[in-house]
Amino acid sequence: MRYAPPLAIRHNYPISALYQNTPAEPQGSLIVPGTYEVRLTVDGKTYKQPLEVALDPRVHVSEDAMERQFALHQQVDEAVTETYNLYHQAVALRESIDGDEKKLGATDADAVKALKDFEAKLTRMQGSENRGGGPPGGPPAPSLMRLNQQLGGLATTVDSADSDPRRP
Repeated sequence: MRYAPPLAIRHNYPISALYQNTPAEPQGSLIVPGTYEVRLTVDGKTYKQPLEVALDPRVHVSEDAMERQFALHQQVDEAVTETYNLYHQAVALRESIDGDEKKLGATDADAVKALKDFEAKLTRMQGSENRGGGPPGGPPAPSLMRLNQQLGGLATTVDSADSDPRRP
């Protein structure tokens, strides 16, 4: 059982994915083993049932280690979602700038130039899937898109660890 996946700009599939049978990554955090209560509300009446979630018998880590892994995964998921939100705020701001440029038209060339310069910086900060933005042959330029993808990869790594994140 998992929490909802973080908001990612693009979800990926592992190379071992089976068509229509493999969830996209990053996935949400696995819930920590323990006792939970399931609630179903129908026509104003709530039905409750306890649910015991056990640790996979193939996994041999302490309860404290599972809690730490869960906390780390939650933090990474929050960072993935935050970079997603910032990316989309940049998209909205760029759309607003386009509208402002059109309103100004030829009335204030200096203001239009300043808006175009700011939009270019915002575009680089936002990033793009189509281009790395870095020097040819070099690493991609840092961007919200790139950071979101890297944090999504980190979430997948944390999710697959089945170990204490504090262990060397």
